[in-house]
Amino acid sequence: MTAPLLVIIPFYENPHLAAFQQDTLLGRANELRELDAAVLLINDSPDNTELAAALADARDRLQHEGIQCDLLTNPVNCGFVVSANAGLRTARIAHRDAVLLNSDAELTDGCLKEMAHVAACDEKIGFVGPRSTDASIATLPWQVMMEYYDSADISALPDLMAKLPSHTFVPTLTGFCLLVKWQVLAAAGFLDEIYSPGYNEENDLIFRANRLGYRCAMANHALAPHAGSQSFGHGKDRIDARHRKILYGRYPEFLKAVGEYFGSPYFLAERLITQTTRVARTHDRILVDCSHIRPFHNGTFEFAIGVLRALLASDTWSGRFGTDVVITREAVDFHGLAGLLAGHTVYSSFEDIPEPYPFALSLAQPFDWNALLALNDAAAAVGYYFLDVIADECYYIRFMNQELHAMWEFVARTASSIGFLSESARSTFQSRFGSRLGRNDYVAPPSCDPGEYTADAAAAKAFAHAAGTSRDAAIIVPGNTFAHKMVTPTAQRLAEAFPNCTIHTMGYEGPQRQNVLSAPTGSLAEDELARLYVTAGAVVLPSTYEGFGFPLVKALSYGTPVVARETEVAHEVAERTGCSGQVLWFTDDDDLVGLVRLALGQGGPVPTDPPLPRGDVGWNATAATFTEAVEGTLSHLEFGSVLERMSLIGLMASYRTALRSKPVGYRASRMRRVVIQQAKSVVKRIPFATDLVRTARRRRVDADTAGTGQAAPPDAHRSR
Repeated sequence: MTAPLLVIIPFYENPHLAAFQQDTLLGRANELRELDAAVLLINDSPDNTELAAALADARDRLQHEGIQCDLLTNPVNCGFVVSANAGLRTARIAHRDAVLLNSDAELTDGCLKEMAHVAACDEKIGFVGPRSTDASIATLPWQVMMEYYDSADISALPDLMAKLPSHTFVPTLTGFCLLVKWQVLAAAGFLDEIYSPGYNEENDLIFRANRLGYRCAMANHALAPHAGSQSFGHGKDRIDARHRKILYGRYPEFLKAVGEYFGSPYFLAERLITQTTRVARTHDRILVDCSHIRPFHNGTFEFAIGVLRALLASDTWSGRFGTDVVITREAVDFHGLAGLLAGHTVYSSFEDIPEPYPFALSLAQPFDWNALLALNDAAAAVGYYFLDVIADECYYIRFMNQELHAMWEFVARTASSIGFLSESARSTFQSRFGSRLGRNDYVAPPSCDPGEYTADAAAAKAFAHAAGTSRDAAIIVPGNTFAHKMVTPTAQRLAEAFPNCTIHTMGYEGPQRQNVLSAPTGSLAEDELARLYVTAGAVVLPSTYEGFGFPLVKALSYGTPVVARETEVAHEVAERTGCSGQVLWFTDDDDLVGLVRLALGQGGPVPTDPPLPRGDVGWNATAATFTEAVEGTLSHLEFGSVLERMSLIGLMASYRTALRSKPVGYRASRMRRVVIQQAKSVVKRIPFATDLVRTARRRRVDADTAGTGQAAPPDAHRSR
């Protein structure tokens, strides 16, 4: 049930503030009448004739507009706390909810109405405060309070506020604009005048009432800009320190409660969601995670580097987003990426990132909890680029990393978006891990344009012509040592069937054979690989499982005859290249030898004409798909999804703490079981990760450090 309001505004000196509040309240006249609100102006400078005249004029103007308004003049200067108590007693007697308002705080349109609405949501909400530009725990955006931003663009705040829930439970509020229910005043009393002339008096009342079960709620859709620091002079730090000592002595739970809030999933989520609005400096910048790239060659790295090149070269992407990259210096040097990354901010690790981004895009699926959680701490929206799920499908690979399945379930439940290299890869992932409302799943294949793979091929062809060579009887079997690549059994079969052919392999682990040459996976540079492709008689692709398949695209681009195992994704990729008719398909290994013999007969000379480019399936199309996916994800991102992600991470951290604790006695043991069961009920099938990193995250205040002499969380005192 909503009680009528009494807006209490104490004034000390500063006559211009009386005129300011008069104009503000007159501008909210309809809202005040709708709420049956009354106004009490308190003059705490009785000797200031200019202030007295301004307040009398304000009273008369408000009364003329049909708003009940009284003026109380103190006999002498009493200070803020005594003046506020006079108003609170009036509210208590009249059974009105009090709104204590600093003279330098501005009630924006709808602020009082929203605060009253939140107060009526729950009987045990005893205090309600709005968001503001200078209000410690209620400061919006949070970066202003943390001193990451110099100032806030007030015109941009409604965009951010609209993303937040209607209210948030907080441990305390600042008294610059504070609704106090009259029932709280009846049960807990008024401000303790030991805190005169001010600082921490509202915290004392709030925690006194909290011991009676009353809570604070922050009205996230109410805004009251606050100038701050208008009353106390040079002595404010001394007064504040003295009053804090009193507060901490009375309520030892205060610091822990405030610290818990600043380490809570809610605060972390608000910190992140802020970056998606125009109050943030980085709202148009995207973080691309290439931290997985190492100083050697493989398909995974090639995918990521190809996509990164495409994004940075694309007018569609670069015209919309700025791009910062996480990648090690060793990887930059090995892959020759220094020129590509010139002009972009490059971080060697996530620890170097000063503040969150609106979106972080990982160009690989995760294999490490540390990297996974660092990525989730770095942005409001997190996207991944999945190559395939073979590492989870095959148990012998899955159990090389005991927590792989858990990580990918976490991704499936929390990712804002997931990109896939092929439609086949997307359908497989969704069939294993499910789809989720609110997760943007999309297909962004790497370039399937043969014309875009001819740079290395052209150089290799020129080398072959200069050497007077043509396609020889060599056969290439690309891959690695994993069983699904089928490199070793295929190479053995071909070596026996074609004893006069050289079989070039990557990942061969069989017995040594005179006609089988094996290069370690990742050891061949692109130019070396291109020379093999353009002079080989055939490329054999026996893999039973691929997410995309670069060797197929390259072989078709280089004009090399191809014999490939028939799979959905291989057909999908070949059709995108427009060269599917050049592929000899096999499903039965018994057909392999005959098809390879046929391919070798088709070899002929090294072709001289490169394939014609097809822009509709090239890297520009890939970049455009990524741009559309990121824009769509950000436009539909909801605070609830970010909060759920942060909550799940917090629950997993609690689960870890409970598992590693050593309970003492029955009660402790029982509480431990309760915590574990609660965590399990939400985490469900996600087992706890043994190597889960840092529960106290970067820039996150660990509540357990409160009162131990370590850095304390920001106090929630009022700034005057």
